[in-house]
Amino acid sequence: MSALPTRLAREQHGFTLIELLVSMTIGMVVLSAAMGLMEVGARSTARTTDRVDVTQRGRTVMTQIQRRVRSQVCLDADTPPITYGDATTVKYYSDTDGDPYFAPQWHWLWYDSAWKGGRGAIRESVYTASPGPPFTFTGAPVNRVLAEDVTLQPGVPFLNYYAWDAPTTAVPPVPLSTIVDDDVLPANSMAKVVRIDVSFRLLPGRPSSATGGPIGNQLDATRDADFATSAYVRNSDYTDSAAANRVWGARCS
Repeated sequence: MSALPTRLAREQHGFTLIELLVSMTIGMVVLSAAMGLMEVGARSTARTTDRVDVTQRGRTVMTQIQRRVRSQVCLDADTPPITYGDATTVKYYSDTDGDPYFAPQWHWLWYDSAWKGGRGAIRESVYTASPGPPFTFTGAPVNRVLAEDVTLQPGVPFLNYYAWDAPTTAVPPVPLSTIVDDDVLPANSMAKVVRIDVSFRLLPGRPSSATGGPIGNQLDATRDADFATSAYVRNSDYTDSAAANRVWGARCS
């Protein structure tokens, strides 16, 4: 009986080299699969976070743009709101200060493709009128950035302009011009504008790269989002066929 413990101790067995290699290989496969799942989850979380960020920022920007565009006012009985318009820039008079006395501002709203080395931005400059009438806008503007990390949708301009096609037809307005590249809204069409369409693509926010342009996965279609809205000029009236200028656009008198 005394020889049994000695024999058992002598017969203890471990893993062979082949068994050890097989076990290590299986362990590495399981670990690699687990790490792959973690990486996929992390990417999915980052993508979802980016989309939420883009959606929230985009909605805020669209609300701001709509409110600003709808705030247009005539400077006087003979001066309609819009003073300039092309595919990337619109300039117009507005009155948003809440003062009961008429104190217009001159708003410039534009897409700046060169912002911070190419990150793109929607910007605004606001000039306050000197006491009047007549009003002048000679002081320094207040500059704001409504959104950055902005680019344009392929083939779609930042701004498009529309007018009523006839005094008895309200829907749909027709394009005033095919705004492409640097084409300017004709001077004789500015008083006709009753709707402005705004379109852009918003990218996830990122710190600036060394050159300032878009970096990393900002240009990932699964992370960015397209936005578009139509803003009507609030004082337009397509039934106002007796208007002196006969354009059925902004009503200035």
